[in-house]
Amino acid sequence: MNTKSKTYIILISIAAVLIATLVFQVDWDARAVRKQLSGLVEVIEKEGRVSTFDSLARSRKFSGYFAENAKVEYLPGRRLPADKDALSAGFLSAWGQIETLSIGLSRLEVDVSESRNTADSTVNASVSVQFTAGEPSGDTQSYRIKWVKVDGDWLIEMVISMGRV
Repeated sequence: MNTKSKTYIILISIAAVLIATLVFQVDWDARAVRKQLSGLVEVIEKEGRVSTFDSLARSRKFSGYFAENAKVEYLPGRRLPADKDALSAGFLSAWGQIETLSIGLSRLEVDVSESRNTADSTVNASVSVQFTAGEPSGDTQSYRIKWVKVDGDWLIEMVISMGRV
């Protein structure tokens, strides 16, 4: 075997070890929870006027991120209805009053249980909103989110507002 062949074998072996290390050290469930949260943010964000059809589609997508009878506290002491249909209708009503809405997430931490069926996460959400009638406003809140795995999908079971950051 010549030197060139040995070098290729060594490089391929090192690459295989690095790839295997990455694959086995990644917490795929925590990654899936992060992806779900990012998807939810994309559904909620708004840039200007949106058609009625798009609004209805987004309201259905919005409720799809939540488990049945999820408890959602968006501000301390202020909750959304627990029923998925009511969540969808509430989203549609609120979203219709908003001209633009952007959300930035920071300090996202995800802790998946040993059973791999539940997870807890904490996140700071910075929101900038422009209502159709009114001045722009913004706020940053901290949230604790409880997740449950249903048929392979991570769904929100509970959102608890931890207050202003």
